[in-house]
Parts: sequence; structure tokens; C-alpha cells
Amino acid sequence: GNIPITKPDIELTGTNFEDVTIYWNLTWPNGNVSQNITRFDVYRSEIYDGNKMGYQLLASVSNDTFEYVDLLAGEGNESNFFYYVCTVNLTNQSLCSFDQVGKFTRPLEQGWNLISVPLIQKDWGVTKVLQTTAFDRVLGYDALDTDNHWKEHNLLKPYLDLDGLEMTKGYWIHATQDCNLTVVGKVPIETRITHSVGWNLLGYPSFANRTIQSALDTKYWESVEGFNNTASPYHLEEMFGTDLLTAGNGYWVYFSTSGVWTVRN
Repeated sequence: GNIPITKPDIELTGTNFEDVTIYWNLTWPNGNVSQNITRFDVYRSEIYDGNKMGYQLLASVSNDTFEYVDLLAGEGNESNFFYYVCTVNLTNQSLCSFDQVGKFTRPLEQGWNLISVPLIQKDWGVTKVLQTTAFDRVLGYDALDTDNHWKEHNLLKPYLDLDGLEMTKGYWIHATQDCNLTVVGKVPIETRITHSVGWNLLGYPSFANRTIQSALDTKYWESVEGFNNTASPYHLEEMFGTDLLTAGNGYWVYFSTSGVWTVRN
């Protein structure tokens, strides 16, 4: 029979964003509303896999339920989680969502941190993305904007020229206390990052850790710098080709050509 495909969505919920709620909706082929769905199965893993290998059945919910709350999986839980949803019919055949959604978290220390956001956000507004953090300043650097490279969201100033974040970029965030950056969103399959000649402040929107050498394989890059809290004065240190790029961090990358860097998950 016609089994609808589910498209999962995700939100941080609960008073302190401590829960994760997975939502889904149905798209019926040819408008044919089939009644043979008996339940939905929600699967979860702490490690992302594009082929959904190694995921555990988290919950089964009835066919008239279109959300599931994963209690205490959100802010305050230091694990990352990745989810997909399947429809199951009367003959126990299941059809699973192509897309996955995820929750990512990382600690921030009081002071400056260099971050990026590895999940596709529904709302990229600074205050929404950083809703679990305690911050007073965020700095972005746009290599492509030759008039004004640096953008700032400063809670102490009335004028902000950094309203929204982007998955392709890295950001300096000034935390007013130790806290976590916890975000949820759709897991990107691949991300195209436009870069210019010279220094670019970029994110690494992938949960597949790669060495700089292999991640930048086809690119002409000269130098990569990453965050080191103890390195004064700029909290940066030069990285080697064998060092790993990891989700949620920001990196300064010096390219000798402009172009597009494609990051796959």
C-alpha cells in the first residue's frame, strides 16, 4: 500500500530547553490518504551515520500521534543525538524518513570561544540559535564583504550588524559564564562554503571528523588556525594537516584561491 514519507522536525522544549521534541508530518502520494499505517517508530543514535547504521528504536507511537518528546535529551545532556522516523503499516513494512534531525551540544568557557553551528536551523536569528548560552557579544567575519569584514551582535550596543548566523561560518562568542551551546536542527547532507582568497572564518558543518588534509583535499589552502584558549592574545594556534576538523568549532582558513569548499556529512 501507499505509505507516506515522514519529514522529521525538531525543537528544544521544556522550561530550560532540557527536552527534545521530534515532530513529523505526512505527504501522501497522489493525494491518496492510506489508512494502513499502524504506528510510527522513532530511532536514535549518539553517533551520526548517513546510512542510519547502529541506531536504536527509541519509541513507537500510535498512528494518530505526530510528535515524540525525548525527555532530558536536550540542554544539560552532554551527548549528541541523531533521529529518524519510520511509518509502519499493517503488514509490518516500514518506510523511513530520508532526512535526519539532530541535537548538538558543546561546552563554552567564560570568555571567548570560537564556534560554528553544524545543524540546519529553522530560525538563524542570533538570540534563537544561542538561546541556551549566556553571552554578551558575538563577532562574525565575512571575507566576501569587502566593505565591512567584521560583524557584531553586542548586547551593550543599540546598533547590531550581525542579526543572523550561517552554517558555513565560524563565530567568536563571548560567554559571560560557563555554559553550553546546545542546538537542534536538520542534519545537512552536504554544505557548500564559498570562500575568498586570504583568511576566511568558517564552520565545519559535518559530524564526520576529517583531517585538514583530507577535508581540504582539492583546495589550495596555506594555513588553518583553530581555537586555543591558553594562546594569547588571540586564542588561536596554527593547526597541522593531520589535525582533525570537528563539528561545532570555527576555523580560520587561508586560501590562495577563491571558490567553493564542499563539506559532506
